[in-house]
Amino acid sequence: MKRGHGEENIVARVARNTFALTISRIVQVAYGLFTASIIARYLKVELFGQYTFITSIIAVFIPFSYFGMQRIVIREIARKRDEAGEYLGAVLILRTLLSLLMIIGITILLRFINLPHEAVIAVYIFALSEIFMSFADVFISAFISFEKMVYDLILNMIISLSGIVAIGSVVFYDLGFVNLFLAILSPSIAACIVGYVITNKRFVRPKIRINYPLWRHIIKESFPLFISTLFVQAFLRVDVFVLKALRNLAEVSLFFAPYTLVVRLQMIPQTIVMAFFPVLSRLAGTDRDSFEKSYEKIFRLLFILSLPIAVVTMVLADKIILLFFGSNFKEASISLQILIWAINLTFIETLLGHVLISLNKQRLLSVIYALVFFANLLLDIILVPLYGYIGACIGSLAAYILRTCLTYYYVSKHTYFLPLQRLIIKPVISVFIMSIFVYLIKGLNLFLVASLSILVYMVTLFLVGDFSKDDIALFKRALNKV
Repeated sequence: MKRGHGEENIVARVARNTFALTISRIVQVAYGLFTASIIARYLKVELFGQYTFITSIIAVFIPFSYFGMQRIVIREIARKRDEAGEYLGAVLILRTLLSLLMIIGITILLRFINLPHEAVIAVYIFALSEIFMSFADVFISAFISFEKMVYDLILNMIISLSGIVAIGSVVFYDLGFVNLFLAILSPSIAACIVGYVITNKRFVRPKIRINYPLWRHIIKESFPLFISTLFVQAFLRVDVFVLKALRNLAEVSLFFAPYTLVVRLQMIPQTIVMAFFPVLSRLAGTDRDSFEKSYEKIFRLLFILSLPIAVVTMVLADKIILLFFGSNFKEASISLQILIWAINLTFIETLLGHVLISLNKQRLLSVIYALVFFANLLLDIILVPLYGYIGACIGSLAAYILRTCLTYYYVSKHTYFLPLQRLIIKPVISVFIMSIFVYLIKGLNLFLVASLSILVYMVTLFLVGDFSKDDIALFKRALNKV
């Protein structure tokens, strides 16, 4: 009985945190999709390409500020909560120093890039915005480590509301390109201030002091993740740079507008996995059998969730592009039909990457992401001159496939090989039946089609017996606890 009660407590805590973090990420995804939509519609195809190029420059540099510290700090604080103040203070100091180095690097790069004066100003403003968000990320790490994700939700609500007001004002009053970036900066500053206040009042005061041994420990542990993140960001943006160099800004827009939707949707698996990450980190060092069982259950959950997103989006791509970006971007629907399958892969790969981290094997991620980046770059150099933005989409999807396969291989090598046939066959059958239904009713309202399709998928999953009695009973106990 005690064991069952303990299991319920863990499940209930994870369920509460997953719920809070899921709502938080829904807010974040909705905010990201809404702002991407109004920015693209406001700037139109050519200028949105310039906007994408500017944000891509910072996206490649921002890992120098984050330095892969978040997941390491979450792992360490989850294990040693009495040292939380030391860890948070150390990360704040390190990110301040690293952000200064990042600004120097951006300044050097801009000397070699021929950008209009207005675009240069926008680069620095956006860099400042991302630096403030990197500080806010430190406080979010505290929320996750202490398993109080409701504060993450509060912070995201503040970011979203302030961002919508600021960006909406720029668009409504037609204040121009540079002011758009100032509007993006304002919620980042708000997030940083509010995050510090919550952390200081509700959890622990960050200890701002020199602690060389701790700094070395954090940098040593984070460095492989920094390299991984650097290559991930380069991988996510390499298509933009190749298209800018070999094609034009219009093709950059036709590639990146739908890719924005894909990247935003990647927050869904990140949310789910992050809620389980503290538990996985503890189980990895104390109970290997429970760890492997949890890994299998989360894998199955993510696979089940990812399939309908990809299928529904592929069939309804034309309507989705028209809804978010307008008729100017209608040619981007083909890009979305190709790139959306990266979501299915990202759901799985996100879990696999966090499993490696919980096993202290994060160095392997650096190797994987480096290989994937160079593979994507090579494919882009070959395909973009021939097929333009469609070639970039094909190259990106191929790189996602490679990344997932490599990560799965290394996780299996250090844990065990999942029974994939047993885990995926019933969801695949269910989504196949759903896809026929989607195709038959695709002429109806977009939201109606999506809702009915998900309903058909869930009913089919239940009918083919993909949910066991233990799963249902455990889910009911979790709901009762919540």
